[in-house]
Amino acid sequence: MKSKLLFAIEETLWTLGFLSVLPLALMQLRRVYAIKDKEVAKRLRMLRMSTVVVAAWCVFYCSYGIFYHLPLESWAGAIDQIETGYPVLRSGTSAIVDAFTIVNESKEYSDWGFGFLLWHSAYFTICVWIALFLMQAPRIIPHSNHTSPK
Repeated sequence: MKSKLLFAIEETLWTLGFLSVLPLALMQLRRVYAIKDKEVAKRLRMLRMSTVVVAAWCVFYCSYGIFYHLPLESWAGAIDQIETGYPVLRSGTSAIVDAFTIVNESKEYSDWGFGFLLWHSAYFTICVWIALFLMQAPRIIPHSNHTSPK
């Protein structure tokens, strides 16, 4: 996307979304570790691990967004684009043609930077492993209303 302002707004919304989940994740973490009954704790082992993973991810993502990504990348780039007017933002048909025809392929680290490397590493590896792990998380088993034959 060439509009860095729209991208900064999107990234801000993602960070706000995780910030809104963070207190819930920390409350759940506190609750799951407050269980002292060893049998109950053993049965809820996956819930405990899932809660740790979700809380850790929320803390990491919120910290990354607040202290690095939003101020140093997203909003800095958006403000620079507003001040300089570069790259030029087109609208209408020319914007569609521009999106499909102007490609500047680069494999240089300096063109992408640490933030992009971190995001890609997290999104395409760590988050995939978290998603696979959470597939094992506890879930409600639906009860059937009919009785089974004896």
